[in-house]
Amino acid sequence: MLAPSQACRLTRFNVRLWGPLHGARHPPPRLHCEHGDARPTVWPGLEPWRQSGVNELRGWGRKGPQSVPITPGTPALECRWRCLADAAVAVLQTPDPAQKAALTHAAWHAVSNGSLPVGGEPAAAPPPFPARPPRPQLVAPKQVPTAKASRLPLPAYMLHSLAHVELNAVDLAWDTVARFAAAPLPRAFFLDFARVADDESRHLLWCLQRLGELGHAYGDMPAHSVLWEGAQASAGGEGPGCGATPGGPSGGAGGRPQRRHRATHRAGRDRARRRGRGVVQGRVRRAGSRPRPCLPRHDMHAVPRRTARPL
Repeated sequence: MLAPSQACRLTRFNVRLWGPLHGARHPPPRLHCEHGDARPTVWPGLEPWRQSGVNELRGWGRKGPQSVPITPGTPALECRWRCLADAAVAVLQTPDPAQKAALTHAAWHAVSNGSLPVGGEPAAAPPPFPARPPRPQLVAPKQVPTAKASRLPLPAYMLHSLAHVELNAVDLAWDTVARFAAAPLPRAFFLDFARVADDESRHLLWCLQRLGELGHAYGDMPAHSVLWEGAQASAGGEGPGCGATPGGPSGGAGGRPQRRHRATHRAGRDRARRRGRGVVQGRVRRAGSRPRPCLPRHDMHAVPRRTARPL
């Protein structure tokens, strides 16, 4: 963690770079961090992100993101939405991922053009768990197959994991809008989460499109719901609900292999140090590998170099 003085210098450095990176259209935000002050600082890109329009690049082409036509009939549900919280509940009650993304974009379109009010409580309570398609099967994190154990090729495995992450991100953003609709929070709070949901729905469509191009679909491998366990555990307040998000990929093993790898590495390192062997020039040699010769600096030229053999 940075010291307060280091954080202040880093924030001032970011503000100095604001002009060359963003131009004069968006002035840099005022600093809220002084030396010795523990108050949070303002992300320099927050206001430009808020001022950006509706992103219509919801398809993926050969040169990257591209615009696609909106699915006919999807915006017709706006007539039944009294406020943004109603749209949030409607998305949470929709099981199909592509339809979730379409409803999300329609809701953000309506909010952006002013036809959908932001304030107000939803007509129906948000579900305790968002609607999901029959597949993928939701299992415990330890039961999610690894990339080697999965029957999917590695690109499809990674895309499936990303699609599950984006789907959970869409639902978590809308759950925040619906759950805290009656809380005394500023209007920008709900607008930010609605924009986040629209961004994540765009990423979800990219993953679903590429999965289909590879001959696979969302649901071809099991997944877990660790993110929603954290959301249910933090349902009592705004602060914990926005900050308690478990680490690790939602479609993978939740960070378990990384922790196991670090623990194994530390155990092997300590065991090698206790035995007094295996450490060569400050490095722990791997099991089954030959230790390199530890020579003084003036004798390094004595090590013969391997020459190329003629064909």
